[in-house]
Amino acid sequence: MNGQLAAGVPADVWPGLGWFGSIVVLGLCLVTFLLWRNMNKQLKRVKVPTEAQLRAADAERRAATARPGTPAGTDGDGPDSGGIGAAGSADALGPDGNPTDPRP
Repeated sequence: MNGQLAAGVPADVWPGLGWFGSIVVLGLCLVTFLLWRNMNKQLKRVKVPTEAQLRAADAERRAATARPGTPAGTDGDGPDSGGIGAAGSADALGPDGNPTDPRP
């Protein structure tokens, strides 16, 4: 090769990383560090509910959506409950919330 690169540029003219490249790389490292710190600070502010809180919220939701006369722990949508599942769809409910006969 005798002092020349494969592209045909002599080795003494080939630009290296130089001071400008070093500044750019250091700047990118600094920005990455600052973003990482900010992300950690934001993640510490996130409140994650405990397993007990999730269970309590689920029980509350089920109690709020349970129909009168359904046993505890069911949502009234089973095929034997007379709820939406027995009628076939939510459109088959009358204005009072009871299933209507879909036949004409």
